[in-house]
Amino acid sequence: MNQGLKYISSHPFEYLLLQQEPTLWSEEDSILTVFSMYIDLQNKDGVRERTLGLMKAILSADVYAFLNPKGSIWDAAIDNSHYKPSPMPKNAWPSASSAKQSQSPLINAIASHGIDHISIDQNDILQQYQVGDFPGSNNWGISGKLTSTGSAMIANDMHLGLRVPNTWFRARFEYPTANQKIKVGGATLPGVPSMIVGSNGHIAWGFTNSYGDYNDVIKLKSINNDQQYMTPNGVENFNFHKQLIAIKNEKPVEVIIKETIWGPVIGKNHQGELLVFRWVAHDKHAVNFTSTELERATQVSQAFNIAARSGMPAQNMLVGDKTGNVEWTIMGPLLRKFGDVGETPTYWHTKSNGWVTLLISIGVPPDNES
Repeated sequence: MNQGLKYISSHPFEYLLLQQEPTLWSEEDSILTVFSMYIDLQNKDGVRERTLGLMKAILSADVYAFLNPKGSIWDAAIDNSHYKPSPMPKNAWPSASSAKQSQSPLINAIASHGIDHISIDQNDILQQYQVGDFPGSNNWGISGKLTSTGSAMIANDMHLGLRVPNTWFRARFEYPTANQKIKVGGATLPGVPSMIVGSNGHIAWGFTNSYGDYNDVIKLKSINNDQQYMTPNGVENFNFHKQLIAIKNEKPVEVIIKETIWGPVIGKNHQGELLVFRWVAHDKHAVNFTSTELERATQVSQAFNIAARSGMPAQNMLVGDKTGNVEWTIMGPLLRKFGDVGETPTYWHTKSNGWVTLLISIGVPPDNES
């Protein structure tokens, strides 16, 4: 990147539009690029859990269960599990379109605690609340048993928003290693030194977003006027980190981040309790560029070994190889949780709820090196 910047005759048009001068690229910029994909692909603010926590605290149990079903007859879980629809609640709940909704305890609670998504206009309500869609990428594979060549076939279409610069760029890498010359083609992400999806002639792989639960909101038991907080090991002091946000033609804005052992404080709930955001992206194993080893893998089994060690936003990976194998796995760190964790904010200082560990293999060599 920096060599190209040195010899380019004019700046890319994005810099002309922004009226900014490009700066030299650094290694940490590539890591930040992957973190930006965490923000793009995973829940980044805990708004779902915070909203469900408010609903659970204010609504009756049967109304809450009806509005937050576990699943439906349309779910097709890979373990063949099924969910029955939630029964129609017997208790009444606040009417969003009622002229008296301003007197509703739910509406008042939401309005007084910073969730301003409810309006008297019902059309506006629908527009505000119909944001829980999950835009999907797609991929599919055919094993060598069904192809004329005996090799597997993989197709992949990654659906992300259109932007400038674009998220994906078609590319081809050719470079020598100690034993062979690598030739791999596919799509890359500007800013990272690896092929994101593609084929090297031995394997082909593709991704779709996994939509797993990779973060949780924690209710904090604070003491001494929110100066300290409780943990499983006793009282802890908050840590504070200062961040400067540069703004063109203006003074930088200073932001103070209040940190705990689990993550940053992100606000308060309807009872005035501090809330903390625990996210896989904040873990030291969130990014490690192990995925670059896919460019040299020759079998599905090697690709799965790489997937288990990769630090990246967790994805559905479909991979096929030249000998006809085709398989699916989750690539990226997963969670092992315990207690009542995952749907609404809970206390973690009681030792009843929390994360045990990230499910990621650290230091396991590829199959061909073991």
